[in-house]
Amino acid sequence: MSQTKERNLTIDFIKAIAIFGVLVIHVGSGVLTQTQIGSFAWTSGLLWGALVRGSVPLFLMASGAIMLNAAKPLSLKKLYFHNIARIVLAMLVWGFGYKLYHLVLAGQMNLSMIWYSLKRLLLFDQEFHFYYIHMILIVYVFLPITRLFAEKADKKLLEYALCIWGVFAVVYPMLRNFAPFTLLSGLTGQWAINLTFASVGYGLFGYYLTKYPFTFIKSVVCFLVGFILTFGATFILSYQAGALNEQFLQGTSPGVCLLAAGIFSLASFVKAKGIFKKMILCLSKASFCIYLSHMFILYILEHFGIRAQLLPALFSVPLLSVLVLLICLFVYGVLSSIPVLKKWII
Repeated sequence: MSQTKERNLTIDFIKAIAIFGVLVIHVGSGVLTQTQIGSFAWTSGLLWGALVRGSVPLFLMASGAIMLNAAKPLSLKKLYFHNIARIVLAMLVWGFGYKLYHLVLAGQMNLSMIWYSLKRLLLFDQEFHFYYIHMILIVYVFLPITRLFAEKADKKLLEYALCIWGVFAVVYPMLRNFAPFTLLSGLTGQWAINLTFASVGYGLFGYYLTKYPFTFIKSVVCFLVGFILTFGATFILSYQAGALNEQFLQGTSPGVCLLAAGIFSLASFVKAKGIFKKMILCLSKASFCIYLSHMFILYILEHFGIRAQLLPALFSVPLLSVLVLLICLFVYGVLSSIPVLKKWII
């Protein structure tokens, strides 16, 4: 979500993919939770959801690819008073907006409830999709350390660090859900790196893939294996349980990690020109605003009965995602025309 004078079109393309993927995930979430497991509608929703499940990791990897580049100076003053301050302010402003929306919808708009909502906001009781903002803040706080490590580390040391991250943030947390690893006790439960701090590793992974890119074949294999694992394991486990099992949809699950790596790497093979290039740049620049505002749009559309379940999910999920995207781009166009808002909250 940072801006540079000389834009990296590959990173812009990755961010464009990621932001549309986030919309698809949230548009299709109702299909996965409110339709019969194994039905055509549910399977269609899972198909779209699995394809784009790497979206948040892609954002983290894109940030790492940009922010860990030692050629771009980053002082502590700029980090905290520009990058972090901007994100925190946007989080508070938009978070308060969501609080007010829910109060209006519930008919509880009064001073006492506004004050209560503000206190909850400051205690980080915020809109569910703001979890990404908390993760990117952790990534930014670690930047002085990770930038130094990335600058000094050679390929083998980077791979060693990523292997440790892969074992304790991706593989081990998943294995803990299955026998015989469920038998482990004691401090072994604390070996896993939780989702928030795993975001730091995703940033380093993005930097690594930028510096040492995968071949086209390896990228395709990562994508296909990641998708099959994400879709297949979720389908099987959910069907067996009779309810949605989200273990393999988590941001640090092995399938999602491979899927994100495959998409990130494949993006470098795309050469955008003309209108396609303009679309990529537009989506990339607007991505933060879209992320912050899209749930407003979904809430309003759902209030008027417009949801993915109205049509077969195979078609409704992407179509409704495009509609939400277009409305968000209109919101971005309006807000970006106001200099102060453009600088600080989008």
